[in-house]
Amino acid sequence: MTGPSGTVTPSEEKSFSWSPSSQVPHFLRNHYRTSSNGHSTPGFPSSGNNSAASSAIHLPNSNSYSSGGTSEKIEPSSSFQTVPVLGAQAGNARSTQPSSMAGVEDTGSKQAGKQKHSLAFGFFGLLSVILAAVVIAFGWINTPQQKLCLAFEDDFSGRTTLNTDNWEYEVRTDGFGNHEFEMTTAQSNNSFIEDGKLYLVPTLTSDEIGETAITGNYTYSLNSTCTAFPQTQGACETSSNATLGTVIQPIKSARIRTKASISRGRIEVRARLPVGDWIWPAIWMMPEDSVYGEWPRSGEIDIVESKGNTVQSLQDRYQNSVTSTLHWGPSAVTDRWGLTTSNFSVPRDYFSEDFHTFGLDWTPTSLTTWVDKPSRHIMKLDMNRDFFAFSRLSHLLWNGTAIQDPWNGKKGAPFDQKFYLILNVAVGGTNGYFSDAERNKPWQNAGSNPVADFWAARTRWLPSWPSDPKKRGMAIDSVKMWQRC
Repeated sequence: MTGPSGTVTPSEEKSFSWSPSSQVPHFLRNHYRTSSNGHSTPGFPSSGNNSAASSAIHLPNSNSYSSGGTSEKIEPSSSFQTVPVLGAQAGNARSTQPSSMAGVEDTGSKQAGKQKHSLAFGFFGLLSVILAAVVIAFGWINTPQQKLCLAFEDDFSGRTTLNTDNWEYEVRTDGFGNHEFEMTTAQSNNSFIEDGKLYLVPTLTSDEIGETAITGNYTYSLNSTCTAFPQTQGACETSSNATLGTVIQPIKSARIRTKASISRGRIEVRARLPVGDWIWPAIWMMPEDSVYGEWPRSGEIDIVESKGNTVQSLQDRYQNSVTSTLHWGPSAVTDRWGLTTSNFSVPRDYFSEDFHTFGLDWTPTSLTTWVDKPSRHIMKLDMNRDFFAFSRLSHLLWNGTAIQDPWNGKKGAPFDQKFYLILNVAVGGTNGYFSDAERNKPWQNAGSNPVADFWAARTRWLPSWPSDPKKRGMAIDSVKMWQRC
């Protein structure tokens, strides 16, 4: 099947069964960014189309992003400790009689044996339930054991603006590699601190420049505030053209990253997620240096992503759901995220209604994401593995050439380097995170002008956005990062 720049085929030496529902990449997060030391992680050109319709190829055993779980069973890591449950054998007790009594039925003895058996089973069963409840309550099951030292902390207290000693803004107009519909700014209406909480808030660009400018002949430039590297016109400037039907990014929002990076350790972000159709909050990580090459060779860790859409059915995965994903692969079209993604949903008490702690535990042998306590897993993965072997790409051909292992068999790579943390609120996009099957979606990912289509349908989605910016944005109470000592 064809990808953006060539063809992937099974080699003649080995046959392979292709899954017709497998699409990779379901979404391509080709992030352009500059790290604190000046290195950048390149992605697709802004003119490229990352949609599943135009760039996805079918790969073995890859699942759809909305599957709600990893596509294969992940073995528990040796760095996790499991507490055994007592009483598991209670039901296997068996009463015996002397051989001389064989064939003789003693109803009294049988009844007494049943009572003893029942009492034993009940006692050990109750003990098992109590022990399991205690273990889960204290988060003792499958908790990574490693010595950690605090590397970063910010609770946003005593401030009204972001501490730029700790954080950097990512400011640009092109919607990054996901072709999102927002530009990111450092403006005070898109990010502010109030009562010890940081808010990252999407707003309408028309609030600043008017609706006519969005669709008319107008140019919006970030000038010196643009943080893109290199500072290309598409990344730092956006224009509308009434004749061509192009529009200025209709949304403004915020995206920030930590100056600190860690390689293995723990992260805890206490946050409340936003409300509003097509709003896309994310707490995630990118490599400080692209040691193994451009995305996704050097990896990406999505601790939590969600959708702000209104929940209308039991099948919906919106405000009631969060997803964790690892992105990795030899190239953008062979991103094997489908093997390392999992979903966590709640029937009520949506993640937009109250604050929750979203966590990451990352050791040389395991990676676990969780909600509120380590025992409430979103995703748990074995990291003590050869990821290229895990990808099952070794016998495939790309443009007639065997796909090469970018990590040379190194276990845990590319997730063995330093990563920094990113907090952002995006809106829309054409990479497939919002699939074309989504209910009432006003644009097609492979459409000729999806941003314009989204803006033209604002009467359909804008009423779902709260007027209160604190509800419309992601609220962050605290961020903590620990490094393995």
